[in-house]
Amino acid sequence: MRRLLPLLLGIALSAGSPPALKVAENGQTDLIILEEENPSICAHQAAEELSAILARISGAHFQIGAKGTGADRPTISLQVNPALGAEGYKIWVNPQPVPQLVIAGGTPRGLLYGVYGLLGSCFGCRWYTPDVDYIPKRKVLTLQGDLSIQSSPGFSYREICTTEAKNGEWAARNRLNSCFANPSKFSCGKVVYGSFVHSFSKIIDPDKYFSTHPEYFAYVNGTRIKNNSQLCLTNKDVLKIAIETVEKWIKENPAATIFSVSQNDCFNYCECDECKKIDTLEGSPSGSILSFVNKVAEAIGKEHPDVYIDTLAYQYSRKPPLHVKPNKNVIIRLCSLECCFSHPLDSCNDTNTHAFIGDLHGWSQITKNLYVWDYITNFNNYLLPFPDLSVLDKNIRTFAANGVTGIFEEGNYSQGGKGELSELRGWVLSQLLWDPTLDGNNLVHEFVKHVYGHSSDQVQKFLDLQANSVQITGEHIKIQDGPVREFLNLGFLKQATELLNEAEKTALISDTTSVITEVQRLRLPVWYAIINQPEAPLADVQDATRKFISAVKSQGISDLSENGPSLADRLKLLSRVLAQKPLFLAEGVISSKISDIKLFREGALTQIIEDMGSDSGLVVRQRAETSDWSLQWPIPFPACKEHISYRIRAHVRVELTDHLGTAFHMGIYDNSGKQILVSVDPKLAEIPDDSYHWYEIGKTELRPGCYFYSATGGKPAGVTAIYVDRVELSPSN
Repeated sequence: MRRLLPLLLGIALSAGSPPALKVAENGQTDLIILEEENPSICAHQAAEELSAILARISGAHFQIGAKGTGADRPTISLQVNPALGAEGYKIWVNPQPVPQLVIAGGTPRGLLYGVYGLLGSCFGCRWYTPDVDYIPKRKVLTLQGDLSIQSSPGFSYREICTTEAKNGEWAARNRLNSCFANPSKFSCGKVVYGSFVHSFSKIIDPDKYFSTHPEYFAYVNGTRIKNNSQLCLTNKDVLKIAIETVEKWIKENPAATIFSVSQNDCFNYCECDECKKIDTLEGSPSGSILSFVNKVAEAIGKEHPDVYIDTLAYQYSRKPPLHVKPNKNVIIRLCSLECCFSHPLDSCNDTNTHAFIGDLHGWSQITKNLYVWDYITNFNNYLLPFPDLSVLDKNIRTFAANGVTGIFEEGNYSQGGKGELSELRGWVLSQLLWDPTLDGNNLVHEFVKHVYGHSSDQVQKFLDLQANSVQITGEHIKIQDGPVREFLNLGFLKQATELLNEAEKTALISDTTSVITEVQRLRLPVWYAIINQPEAPLADVQDATRKFISAVKSQGISDLSENGPSLADRLKLLSRVLAQKPLFLAEGVISSKISDIKLFREGALTQIIEDMGSDSGLVVRQRAETSDWSLQWPIPFPACKEHISYRIRAHVRVELTDHLGTAFHMGIYDNSGKQILVSVDPKLAEIPDDSYHWYEIGKTELRPGCYFYSATGGKPAGVTAIYVDRVELSPSN
């Protein structure tokens, strides 16, 4: 950026060049901003933005006038020229007879983008976050006399679905036409959806129709199903209702140009003879979906030629059909849900990612209206490091090269926001969605320099450390990973902590409160990773837990994941580790932590209590009401290694009343293989007393998806409750 600015801002001109246009000098200007007659709200907003921001840069007041005024003065002329396209703009200088800077947009929205294009390209203005901008101060503002800039977006639809990116002013200033950007004075011209994905249940409500018309719903395993069901897409009445519903939506929301007719967020697609016949012929369930959607689109297009029908290529429907092609008024929204996000999509050797690229190629061959729904966070752990910064630009270019025309980037959209690096990702992506040729690494460095102030060097080293760590491990990072990852090893966490300690110290000495807050927010993901690292020393875990809980509360974070327990429950669970006693484990031994245990029917069947007679100080009490597996501990990978046999044992106390019956059931369940690998169910007659004892579960190899389970013998066994202190895994090879 710095290399370009002298070309745009410098006074010195090459021989023969038109004279420079003086915009302002020493807080004064001769220029007047001219609007077209009767400008739209959006066009007038463009004039006001230009006047206000030029004033911030130069200290001068820029008058806004109607076209035809100030004929003898140099002007900045704002124009709408449809030839530039819906969102394109052009900026140039007319030196004669009176110097004139012209900003023209294809629409009022394009004109607004042209204003931001001028302010960004020529004067270096940036809007990094809703709270952090960069507006340079200059005594002298000039533009080259031969200035000519023309630009249009790389994608027609550009949406970043994070809490911060929903700020309407920030979105417009970064040239996003986001559907979900909050209404503001900048809302004009943005993309408007009338219904938005997963709409089958909105088209035909199962609560309203299933009892009288079960044939409207999916036929699965020999029966029509109501809950978590798709529609029967070959039923003529379903098609009729769908067309009528979309017509109703259009009347209710005439400003909308896209309406979604798309599968619910579940599987269970229809397997009736007619639906199955189409899907078999087309080689994918997308066949029946697209055949149905095309019929809806054809009917709607007769009265509403400018309306598009949007549908998903998602999970079971991601693979394109062999024969049917989308109508010209149908948008396909392809979802990258299963992909790896730590390697470039087009060169990753992950099986699911490779298959996605094949589907991307396939859809690009049969439609010109291809959108992508992409992902930029871990939805199970919003604050877990998600090392995708190095691939953002590469993936955007892959989408562009395959004819994608719209991109929706979904991240942490919770009420409190503040997801891991959410603002950094949002700004980088906003620039790439307008211009996919930009270098993502340069954009990251620019953001860090201006947002993190004097701490920027340490922050950049931290980001580089994280990227290098995942590059070394080569892990495939997915959007629903657990919190234990190999790249988040103790060595990385130690170095990251040291760098962020230094960054925070620098910020506290030299920077503003806003910079200090931004730096401190970087620490949350590292603390979260330490808390969930099985091999981290208890003292480090407890220290990170205290700091994490305090920061979450002070920064107003509302959610740690998309679904699951409330924030209060999550923090309550995390806080329990503060009462845990330190354990001294042999090398390679892994022990369960109370914060990692999953409890079911907590308060009724299970309860965490303090017990100083135990090893850890905190135990789970399971009441002998049922034989349900009410305590589960997911085996932590990659701390636990595959292809190694482990000895599994549990430290348990049994509260018994007699010696008849079974004391408890414990074992390891392989969720992927749907089988119990090892288990133990000792009889009460074998229990020596009501003290804690080690009970051998068995030896077995473990794999991702395995978990330890525990249950009492249930009534009427001679046991009141059992107390599970901890579970221990020891390599047995």
